[in-house]
This record gives sequence, C-alpha cells and structure tokens, in this order.
Amino acid sequence: KDKQVAMIMDIIEHPNVGEVKNVALDQFKALGNDSSIFTKRQGFINEWHLIGPFPNQNGEAFHKAYFPEEKVDLKSGGEFNGQKMEWKDVTTEAIPARISMSEYFDQNQFVTAYAYTELNAPKEMEVQLMFGTNDGCEFWVNGERVFEVNMPRGAEVDGDKVPVTLKKGKNTLLLKVLQEGGGWEFVVRIADKDGNPIDLNEVKLLD
Repeated sequence: KDKQVAMIMDIIEHPNVGEVKNVALDQFKALGNDSSIFTKRQGFINEWHLIGPFPNQNGEAFHKAYFPEEKVDLKSGGEFNGQKMEWKDVTTEAIPARISMSEYFDQNQFVTAYAYTELNAPKEMEVQLMFGTNDGCEFWVNGERVFEVNMPRGAEVDGDKVPVTLKKGKNTLLLKVLQEGGGWEFVVRIADKDGNPIDLNEVKLLD
C-alpha cells in the first residue's frame, strides 16, 4: 500500500500529466487519504462560501452593491427582495480547483453570485492573486476592490494576476462572479511575487 500511495503521489505532483491528476486524486482518496493537501499545495483555494443568485440583466450587477458587499454574515446570510438567502459551504479537491456556480444555483443565466473565504497568513506577505472567472468579476481583499472586469469570457486558470498584500492573521477574500449565459465558474490560487504557488496547507484557510 505504501508503494502504491507513493506512486500516486508522484503522478499527482508531476507537472505534465494534466487531467490524469484527478484520477490519481480519486485513487489517493479511496485509500483513505486527504487529497485536498495536493490542491492546496499548488496554491488553489478549494474552500468557499457561496451566496446568490442576484439579478444581472443587461449587466446591471457590475458595480451594483448587493448585501454581501456591505456585510458578510456566514451564519445569518441576508435578505434580498423579501427572500432569505443563506451561504452555501463548497469544497473541491480537483486540480485545478474550479468551482462551478451552476451546480449550486438553479437560476444560472443573467445573474451574479458571491464567493467568500478567509486566509490566515503567518506574517505579512506580498503575493499574487491568480484567477479566472466566467464571466466577469469584481474582487475584494480585506474590503478593498483589487480587480474588476465586465465582459463575457471563459475561466482561464491564472488568467488574471493581481499583486496584493496579505496582512498577518485573518484576510478576507470576496469575489463577485457575473454570469450572462453558458458556463459560470471560477478558479483562484495564491502565488508569490514570482508566480510560484504558495502552499495553502501552511497559509491556512479559515472556517
């Protein structure tokens, strides 16, 4: 079993095996192991809270502040148009760690939704946010808008790169993903200034 695990780990961490990684991840998990360590080791944020959907007819959601932009309350959620909305906990162990919002929201055309997570940095760190969204997005770190784009596009891994400073301790990340038609997803990871993935087993994701 130890040899089998070692072989699977080699496949997962090899840079040129593409989607074979996810088959190996499934095998690693089937043997009773936590495969998310590899997802995090490559800097992918794989734990998120989602809330939505909100209207986005004719692109109206871009720069329109729905309640998650005012306050994130993971326990109580919020209210929109007289309806109670709650945060959904979402995780993935896939590499890359794509989150398909269409899997979590029945209404998934001409809408928007928010993804929220927290990072616990051991010290102040200059890092890069490397991400892709389908379609456009607005991104906040510690309440500061660091990126925005409003256009139809696919979610390219590492397609957008934004330098940010993580403070020591808790850091908040809020991502609004706009949706027109077709696919609706995002993928985010953290890298150092040179683009090398930061191991998120060490820079902890918070509940």
